[in-house]
Amino acid sequence: MERVPSRELIRKLWHVSPGILGAPIILFTPKWVTLIIVWSLALLYTLQHLKLRRGWAFTVPIADLSYRTMARGDEGC
Repeated sequence: MERVPSRELIRKLWHVSPGILGAPIILFTPKWVTLIIVWSLALLYTLQHLKLRRGWAFTVPIADLSYRTMARGDEGC
């Protein structure tokens, strides 16, 4: 069996983390906290998408790191 490279494991962990972290956030925090988290992440990822599409030259916290981590070698970000 072939070993999975560490970069690929980290990439897959980033993909799985929302599913693992989502349930405790929904179950153990008040609704308003959950809404703030969800809307904040939606805003950050929307800004990151616009940044990539339009070539803007600023860094979006969290979203930039996760995009760079989740992108495969042949995918540009």
